[in-house]
Amino acid sequence: MAALAGLLYLVSLKTISNALVSIAILIVGRALLGGAESFIMTGAQSWCLALAGPGNVGKMIAWIGTSMFVALAFGSPLGSFLFKSYGFASIGLATSVGAVFTLVLITPIPAVKVNPQSNRVVATVLKAVWLPGMGMAFSSLGYGIVTAFAVLLFVQRGWQPAWLSFTAFAAGLIVARAFLSPLPDRLGGARTAMVFIVIHSAGMALIYLSPVAWLAFSGAALAGFGYALVYPGFGMEAVARAPTDARGLAMGIYTAFIDVALGIFAPVLGLLANLTGLGPIFLVAATLALCAIPIAIRLHASHKSQ
Repeated sequence: MAALAGLLYLVSLKTISNALVSIAILIVGRALLGGAESFIMTGAQSWCLALAGPGNVGKMIAWIGTSMFVALAFGSPLGSFLFKSYGFASIGLATSVGAVFTLVLITPIPAVKVNPQSNRVVATVLKAVWLPGMGMAFSSLGYGIVTAFAVLLFVQRGWQPAWLSFTAFAAGLIVARAFLSPLPDRLGGARTAMVFIVIHSAGMALIYLSPVAWLAFSGAALAGFGYALVYPGFGMEAVARAPTDARGLAMGIYTAFIDVALGIFAPVLGLLANLTGLGPIFLVAATLALCAIPIAIRLHASHKSQ
């Protein structure tokens, strides 16, 4: 799917004389790549859950996410370089080549045994993970806003290089997970999420309030540092509440809450940006992330009552 998305990027350039057709093909390619990313992420998490064992769930979720953000941290400057030097065709080509290369790497590896899930199990897992999923949905809006609007905000304010905004976010996340990834397994997922939600929100608010570039870049790094352990924190809670033989399914449904939240709120916040400007939506995202704290408190309290 990802390789095909890259090819659609290239096809969109062949029809550039007809703007509507070209944009339609490009949007289909973007949608296909988004679906591919979701399946790749869920598949990788399910694979690692099967290999890691129940005592390392938080660490596994943290490290698989770190791998993704390492790629994103390098992808921002690499994408900017390719686009500036060789045009959009190089982006489509890199997308396809990267996907094919990964496919070649994983195809020879023996598959992990899977357990087919019935509709009844899916319903049971959904009931088990909806609360941590909602917590993660609120917490992930900041990540979505940084991905979609940070570069635009930094360009608008003349803070260069603008791509460094997302790389700083990813770098902060990588540092946190490199040194603190055992925390969810030690402190508990909900408690860890509570602390790091506050850090993430502070970083998002700092981007909004910053009068100078270095402070805004610091805010992006702080937001990434905070987001780093929110995902594995709530993820641990989701896995703990699901049946043992459906942990992979639990992570898939849990991740879907993020996708749904970003799919709904990112366009809404984009429309809000048309009215208020780009800066205030970072403050809105920071405030919405704080809505996940009561959810984390409830999850933590449920452990004490058991």
